[in-house]
Amino acid sequence: MEQFNTVLKIIIPVFLALFFGNFSKHKKIITGAGIEGLKSFVVNFALPVALFRAFASIDYSTDMVISVAVIFLACGTAFLLGFMLLKMFPELPQMLPFLITCTEAGMLGFALFSLLFGIEKLHFVAQAALGCDIFVFTIYSAILRSRSGKGGARVVLSSMVSSPIFIAIVLGIISGASGAFVMLMQQGIGEIFGGILDLFASPITFVMLFVVGFSIDLSANNLKKALIISGIRIVVMGTLCVLVLLVLNQLIAIEGHLMWAIILLFSLPGPYILPVLVDNENDQSFASTALSVHMLVSIGIFSIIATLTVGLQIPL
Repeated sequence: MEQFNTVLKIIIPVFLALFFGNFSKHKKIITGAGIEGLKSFVVNFALPVALFRAFASIDYSTDMVISVAVIFLACGTAFLLGFMLLKMFPELPQMLPFLITCTEAGMLGFALFSLLFGIEKLHFVAQAALGCDIFVFTIYSAILRSRSGKGGARVVLSSMVSSPIFIAIVLGIISGASGAFVMLMQQGIGEIFGGILDLFASPITFVMLFVVGFSIDLSANNLKKALIISGIRIVVMGTLCVLVLLVLNQLIAIEGHLMWAIILLFSLPGPYILPVLVDNENDQSFASTALSVHMLVSIGIFSIIATLTVGLQIPL
């Protein structure tokens, strides 16, 4: 019962944020222009700060780099499969490639994993999620922003390297790999610097969920397509999850917690930054609906994982 209540403490706020976003849309409490302002704040300020801190705090090692590279390639493979499926089946939603790759670790993965194995084991899920995060905030976001058809590869590359998100990731990796961030945080000024980072990053979760909720459209047509996308995602990410585990098992020693972290992450919805980055209102609406539908699927998969970990008596 205690674990069930803890799950509710995570899930209920998520659904409330989605509900209030959708409620604000229907009651016209916030306009589309207001949502665009929130999206701009997240993309240009809050998210870069949060990503810098996350990447700077990681303990970089050879095994970690290998796992990041393998998972990065898996995300790229799912992305390419999405475009291949669109060519084979043009009737599928055009957002397919962006919805069947990468995972929402920050909003769901970290919280759910800590329920099973404790906060002290979160570095395993951070290691597993890093490859997805790098893919999302580089290639994924750059191609997503180029969907308007303006410019070619050079414009996409220029957009990627000049974005606050990409710059924050690069600075975070440099700071973390060099040990500079840890040294800074150990100094007297570290507490002040940490407080500044927390102030900018703290609204991210609610704001992003609110934007997703604002865009949800549960019309019969959208719901049907979202269920199709969810089914395709389960097959693609499930297959890639198995391949990732097989490859990593040959390259590094996979600890049990890392294995479950990868399995959990590959079961989660796509990144919730997607509706924030999308400009087209119809695409934004469908992406939000598809992410919300798959979140329900993910919660069901999480319940199975929780049952298996207890049944197999995996140490928490």
